Amino acid sequence: MNVLIIEDEQLAVYMLSQQLQRLRPDVRIIGVKDSVKSSVKWLAEHATEPDLIIMDIGLTDGDSFEIFDRIAVECPVFFLTSHEEYALKAFALKNSLGYLLKPVKKEDLASALEKFDHMKTFFNYRQRITV
Repeated sequence: MNVLIIEDEQLAVYMLSQQLQRLRPDVRIIGVKDSVKSSVKWLAEHATEPDLIIMDIGLTDGDSFEIFDRIAVECPVFFLTSHEEYALKAFALKNSLGYLLKPVKKEDLASALEKFDHMKTFFNYRQRITV
């Protein structure tokens, strides 16, 4: 599974990467971006590469919701936040699978990845039916 991490706190990136590798040894971190601008640029060049994006809401140059205003993001997204008030905004996006409160607990990340697996299986199944 190819994962893009959009997070501006280096310690959070490190902790998340470690947890992902422990939970899913097959995870490949294909990029780490720390701003809206760098995320939009990366996604414009690599749109089809990530299977999943895990992104913090607050970035160095704005909030990550701005990314969706600037470029189409087609893969599933989990949001990271320290502030629960962003939850409704995160769920309003079509490809949002939910949000994780920081600091991310191992069991919460495991549940999020299980949800991703379930949704991926469901959508692959639906595509086979409609083809």
